[in-house]
Amino acid sequence: MKGIIIGGGIAGLTAAIALQQRGIEVKVMEAAPELQPVGAGIVMATNAMQVLQRLGLEEKISANGYELINGHVADPRWRTISKMDMDYGKKNYGIGSFAIHRGALQKVLLEQLPEDRVVVNRKVDSITQDTGKVTVKFSNGSLEEADFALGADGIKSVVRQSLFGPTRYRYSGQTCWRAAVEIQVPEKLVRGTYELWGYKAGLRFGLVGIGQNLVYFFATVCAPAGGSDNKQTLKEDLLKLFDTYDELPKSLIQSADVNKIIRTDIYDFAPIPQWHKGRVALIGDAAHATTPNLGQGGCQAVEDAYVVAKMLAQHQEPSKAFEAFQSIRFKKANYVVKSSWQFGQMTNLSPSWLIRLRNSALRMVPTSAGSKLLDTLYTLNY
Repeated sequence: MKGIIIGGGIAGLTAAIALQQRGIEVKVMEAAPELQPVGAGIVMATNAMQVLQRLGLEEKISANGYELINGHVADPRWRTISKMDMDYGKKNYGIGSFAIHRGALQKVLLEQLPEDRVVVNRKVDSITQDTGKVTVKFSNGSLEEADFALGADGIKSVVRQSLFGPTRYRYSGQTCWRAAVEIQVPEKLVRGTYELWGYKAGLRFGLVGIGQNLVYFFATVCAPAGGSDNKQTLKEDLLKLFDTYDELPKSLIQSADVNKIIRTDIYDFAPIPQWHKGRVALIGDAAHATTPNLGQGGCQAVEDAYVVAKMLAQHQEPSKAFEAFQSIRFKKANYVVKSSWQFGQMTNLSPSWLIRLRNSALRMVPTSAGSKLLDTLYTLNY
C-alpha cells in the first residue's frame, strides 16, 4: 500500500512516521517552499505523549521540552482562580506533559523520516479518485498517484474543501499574539504554566517555560477579526493592553523580537459529520479544528495520526480503514472542539463585575472536576 499526505505539520509528519513504522510507503507533500521552525510553544499533553511513547519518541520530546507538573489560571496579580495538577498524567498514565517549541518538535519528527519522504513547494491543485487510486495534481503541474491520501493541511484545508465544499468558520471573538522569548525561566514557571485573566473581555496572558532559557507567551483580547499590527508600535500597544499586569508579562513583551510576534485571529469550525470520502481522509485540524483553550489541537492531531496508521495497517481497503478511524476518534475529538469553544467563550465575559463573579464561581469548583476532564483527555481507546 502507498499513500500521500498533504501537509507537513504535526499531523502529517506524525502520520508519516506511524505509517512508516507499519511498513506503509508514504510521501508528505507540503505547500510551503521550505519547512522552517516557525511558531512558538506547544504542549504535548499526556495523551499525545502516550502516543509518542508508542512511536519511540518520548525521550526525544522530553529531552527537547520542559516537563509540567501544574497549571494555574489566575488574575493579573497571580491570585489563583483555578489550578490543574498536570502531574496527574504521570501519576495515573505513566507519562507527563511537556511544553516544547514547535520548531524543536518539528525537528524531532523530521529526523525520523528519510529526506526524500518530505517534498516541499507542492501546493495542491486538485484531487481525483476512482476505485483503484487517488491522483493529486499540484500547481506546478506535477502528479502523484497512490492508494490513499490524507489531508493534514490544517483548518483552511484544500483537501476538505475538495471533498465536502466550503467550510463555515466560527470566529471566537479573540485575537491572539504569541512569541518565544530567550530569557532565564522565572522560578514560578519552573515546571508550571500560568494563564492570567484580566478584567476586559477576552483579556488573557499565558506563559510557560519551553526550554532551558526559553519562555513562550500568548496574549489574547476580544477584537474584530482581520486586524493588523504596526510593528513600530506593536510592543507599546501590547504593553498598554496589559498595563494592569505586573512586570513579568510586560518584560516578556519588551524582550520579544517584534518580528517574531505572531498575530492570529482564533477560529474553529463546528464539527462536521464526515472525515473521509472513498480513498481520502482528513486528520488533525483539517478534520476537527479546535480553539487552543484546552491546549489539545496538536495532541488530537497526534492521536489521529497514530490511529489512522493503525487502521490502514489493519484494513486492505482504505475506505474501511477510514471508517474505523473515524469511529474511534470522532467522539473525543469533537468533545475537545466543543469544550474548548465553551471555555473560550467563558473568557469573553464583560463587564468587570461579571468577570469577578465568574472567577469566584471557578474558585469553588472541586478538584475532582479537573481530574474528570483530564481522564477524558488522557484515556486512549485504541
